Amino acid sequence: MSTTILAQEALIGSDPTSLSVNMRLYNGSFHRVGNDLQTYQMGNFETYDILLDLKTSLSELKKKKRKYREMTFSELRRAKAASGKELQELNEIKIEYYKKFTIPCASFVFALMGIPLGIRKIRGGKSYGFIISLMVILVYYLLLLTAETLAKGNTLVPLLAMWIPNIVMGMLGVVLLRAAARESPPPLLPLLTRCIAQCRISLASIFRDR
Repeated sequence: MSTTILAQEALIGSDPTSLSVNMRLYNGSFHRVGNDLQTYQMGNFETYDILLDLKTSLSELKKKKRKYREMTFSELRRAKAASGKELQELNEIKIEYYKKFTIPCASFVFALMGIPLGIRKIRGGKSYGFIISLMVILVYYLLLLTAETLAKGNTLVPLLAMWIPNIVMGMLGVVLLRAAARESPPPLLPLLTRCIAQCRISLASIFRDR
């Protein structure tokens, strides 16, 4: 049953000790509709008191199960150490636990890749650099999603799966650094440059025809 209450005036008081809020309404009416939408009640009042128990609401909110990705490092560690969980649920806990380490380390991996890409002059200027940055982030995100799927499916252990994106992108960064030290073009960069140029030409022709 849902209830709608209308009032001309209201007075609100709170009790910090009991964590309760008392609302007193003056000169109003209430309207109640049954769950079957077939019954309807209406009444008028001069005063109407509503007591809100915040202690009960807060306790129910604390009892509500939080998602593993919302938990802190210590909470995940306790959940991981607890027994009685199924393998899939335990893998999800371990995935979020190890991501607390791997995600911060990704910044160093991106820096390792950004140094050789930043010092190299590429035709196209800032637009090419922006596109390459987006592609690097996209590849890392796809690797992370693939690793999570393999870990949840028990194909790879969560510890190894969560480090795979950093390992792959870190190895690519080392290759780019070696290529920059030898002043030779990085692998696949000329092909990538030609693909980006062709895409720009195609998009320009499409918008020009319109």
